[in-house]
Amino acid sequence: MMSELKRKLIIVGTEEFMRFQEEAKHIAKEFDIDDWPFIALALKLGIPIWTNDKDLIKQGVKSCKYLPVDTIVLLKSLKGEINLANWSLVKEDIKSRFGC
Repeated sequence: MMSELKRKLIIVGTEEFMRFQEEAKHIAKEFDIDDWPFIALALKLGIPIWTNDKDLIKQGVKSCKYLPVDTIVLLKSLKGEINLANWSLVKEDIKSRFGC
């Protein structure tokens, strides 16, 4: 199991996502500037952010710069009920529960 996990890990050096620092800080200043590294990595890799932070979720939907995924969406994905690659469907699910 550990070897399978290691094959799926992506190591990103600081210099690789620093080019997204300013954009990430601009987004994060709306709710919590300390969250900018998560946003920068999501922008760099084009991947969702798994979080239950309501502000991070709402800003992701509002900015359309990153996809916020809460635990409910993640569980739906694992059960095959929702496809994380379909960002518009995920956003609709998030909007319906978070009122954004």
